[in-house]
Amino acid sequence: MLLGYRLGIFFYRTIVSVASLFNKKANKAIHQRRQSIKELEQKLANEKNRIVWFHASSLGEFEQGLPVMEAYKARHSYVKLLVTFFSPSGYELRKDHPLVDYASYLPWDTAENAQNFLQNKNLKAVFFIKYEYWFYHLRAIKIRNIPLYSISALFVPSHPFFKWYGDVNRRMLHFFDHTFVQNASSLQLLNSIGIDQASVAGDTRFDKVSQTIAQAQPIQLIEAFKGDKELFIVGSAWPEDMEILNDFLYQLDDQLKVLIAPHHIEESNIKRITKDLKSLPIYFSDGKSEVDSQFMVLDTMGHLAAAYQYADFAYIGGAFGDGLHNILEAVAFGAPVLFGNQGLEKFPESGELQQRGGAFAVSNKEEATEKLQHWIDDKAYRKKCADICTEYIAEKRGATQVIMSYLMKANEG
Repeated sequence: MLLGYRLGIFFYRTIVSVASLFNKKANKAIHQRRQSIKELEQKLANEKNRIVWFHASSLGEFEQGLPVMEAYKARHSYVKLLVTFFSPSGYELRKDHPLVDYASYLPWDTAENAQNFLQNKNLKAVFFIKYEYWFYHLRAIKIRNIPLYSISALFVPSHPFFKWYGDVNRRMLHFFDHTFVQNASSLQLLNSIGIDQASVAGDTRFDKVSQTIAQAQPIQLIEAFKGDKELFIVGSAWPEDMEILNDFLYQLDDQLKVLIAPHHIEESNIKRITKDLKSLPIYFSDGKSEVDSQFMVLDTMGHLAAAYQYADFAYIGGAFGDGLHNILEAVAFGAPVLFGNQGLEKFPESGELQQRGGAFAVSNKEEATEKLQHWIDDKAYRKKCADICTEYIAEKRGATQVIMSYLMKANEG
């Protein structure tokens, strides 16, 4: 089975390499990966301090792990934080984060790369965030007896860990000294395959969004755009999401403002998802509020989380595409949310909020229009949904403290 894993890595690298010949982004990512790893080795050549390594697949996982990084650094100011990424979006956007001392791509998962990457690094502990499992890197860490943890892990029965063909995947789980899972069902699944070094800590994203609320700075441009009207935010929008919303958006009167945050902010994509709007949108990056405009496109990175402080309700995209994006940022500010109904089993918060009545999943434009119009017409009902959202966030936070308490007892935190 390990041979199949190696072949999978080989073919994936080959596909990416071939794609780089025709795709500028893929080409850039390949060169960035090589360069970042080379630069990291040079920077660490004279580092004497202990290093704590966090690995995140992409931007979302980095944000998920950030509360633990902050708590660890606060307790051990002498350590240096190394953060690695698998995807370009995470690396490009967070490599210069003020908390991060060293950043790099994760080397491709081969035995040689894993061994080389650990050389000359005085590692105190390693944390892999949520869904990241790379056999040779994990094995190399385990062989060196470096404390290894998985945080905010989430498991569902469809994962290969629980299938007949998942031997290599199950072996990876045994490399961890402890796995902190998000919920009881994940723990039960781990226990069912003999993984006992695990416990329910919760999801650190709740701690992150709670910080976002407390630290949110005003965004004057959006504040001016909203004015004294209500604001509907379409967060992380894909073309499939706009298809669902177009009927609703077309029939709006001018009492509702709409902020659209595309998942991809390239001009060609923005034009694609805004082509059916009844009036031309203004762009956030232009720096003009133009209060008479009904639509604004948030065409920058890094502003969406704080923008939700102005939302009266929201639609979160991705469920009709590559997967539902983060709904908790909107929910934390008390904005009831709508989203697509596909692939939600990987996002337990979506189901929990639906059960409570703070969020709703829709399958077509008719359902979306009906629910959104209900929120416009019945403000008392919308307030009830909003209260459910804020109560949910308050109830769920605290995962970071659970993890840090465990690490303190293990002399790692």
